[in-house]
Amino acid sequence: MEIIKLKENHPLIALELIKQSFLPLLHKYNDIEYSPATKSLESLVAEISHPTSDTYLLQKDTDYIGYVRVNKRNPGEYSISDLCIDPFHQGHGHAQYFLNEIEGKYPDARIWSLVTILEEKKDCYLYEKLGYNQMNVIKEINPEMHLVLYAKDIEDIKVSK
Repeated sequence: MEIIKLKENHPLIALELIKQSFLPLLHKYNDIEYSPATKSLESLVAEISHPTSDTYLLQKDTDYIGYVRVNKRNPGEYSISDLCIDPFHQGHGHAQYFLNEIEGKYPDARIWSLVTILEEKKDCYLYEKLGYNQMNVIKEINPEMHLVLYAKDIEDIKVSK
């Protein structure tokens, strides 16, 4: 597998991955306002061209199977946005591999954060397995869906080893 920094010819590939990956959650939670599956090409291009964002694709053989955007918040503070794996390739450890590799690209990172759906237990388990801690529920989207903040303090991990 190879991690590829997004290039000018990749936004349509990235948008297709995002839509395929997040569409089941859009239907499950009826979350039209916040779901990445409703993202337009224009908004995706704006996100990936922002000077504080780095965007990556995960390629397996000749297929692009994953997408993620890294946002630099402050010196040493990064957040993960829209991490997704094509549904056909889910459940094979690709998200764990992808996230570990992405984090390794930022040796100055002290803190990582991300937001996910609290009710998606397999996603929460993945992030907790990778050292992220649930911080708090940050938004109720509807009675069946809540967004939750996860954070990973690299200094705490280094001290505990």
